Amino acid sequence: MISKVIFIGANRYAEDGPLLGFVDICLRKGIDVLVLTDFERMVYPTKSLGTFKQALENRDVNFFVLDRLDLDSIKQFESKGTCVVCVNCHWIVSPEVIDLFDGRIFNYHNSSLPAQRGAACHSWRIMQGESNSRLTMHELVPAVDEGGIVLEQELEFPSECRNLEQSYAFLAKFEEKFFSTFLENNEGRTPQKETNSFYWPRLNTEIHGYIDWTWKAAEIERFCSAFDRPFGGASSFLNGLRVRLRDVYVDDSAALFHPFQSGLIYRKRDDWIWVAAYGGGLQVRDFKIEGQSRLRVGMRLVTPPERLYLARIGKI
Repeated sequence: MISKVIFIGANRYAEDGPLLGFVDICLRKGIDVLVLTDFERMVYPTKSLGTFKQALENRDVNFFVLDRLDLDSIKQFESKGTCVVCVNCHWIVSPEVIDLFDGRIFNYHNSSLPAQRGAACHSWRIMQGESNSRLTMHELVPAVDEGGIVLEQELEFPSECRNLEQSYAFLAKFEEKFFSTFLENNEGRTPQKETNSFYWPRLNTEIHGYIDWTWKAAEIERFCSAFDRPFGGASSFLNGLRVRLRDVYVDDSAALFHPFQSGLIYRKRDDWIWVAAYGGGLQVRDFKIEGQSRLRVGMRLVTPPERLYLARIGKI
């Protein structure tokens, strides 16, 4: 029987959940709650509750802000009936901490395992054009995302979930009920099939979000969607000035553009532009040029090769 939950991590950026929603469920069930987080996450904005710190304070929830997570920082909180749940945790949890809780430490992974191990799973999923996923709770082990699965729920994203903001809003409809079920049913473990495993690293829009205009139009559309709201958008350059693109859609798919035309702005209407790409035009409904520049048809968006190289090798 779980009498206390120690949460390690925070909400997703600019959202009211999932961690705060999980906290609310515990409080309603009379389960004691403690949150361990870091200084960066404390000032994360929520959607409607102020900062993450303010939301915790308004709930009168005990929390500690740590420089690092190690055995000394957490062993004081271990007790009978206590379990640990990692939610969007950036720390690597040490084997010593895992051993301390002896099968009572879990990780909430909002996508499929073992097919979507790692981070930025839904950005990678959007890039791949994949609509199927899962909510997963698994036992935490020293290897990343490899612990036995305790609970999972199949999901299929509707076609209107094009970016992360829309995808997370869809996930939020299921997360709290999923966590409530976990609190009642957390004993079983199902081993993961290593032959089905894929691992993907973290992404940062400022480092990785640069468009390669040699890609097909549909590939560029999915790439832009993966770096869309709540983030600033995928990037390229116009006359040396950085341009951020959001709300990008394949249009004019019957147009037979030559690869040399890729990146050329061929139409402009009000606040929208159309950009040629291999396999169709791209309708861009939201763009921002960093600096003063007049945008005209016939101009070309270009991403320098060094930016594309750094995007591929860049790590967080």
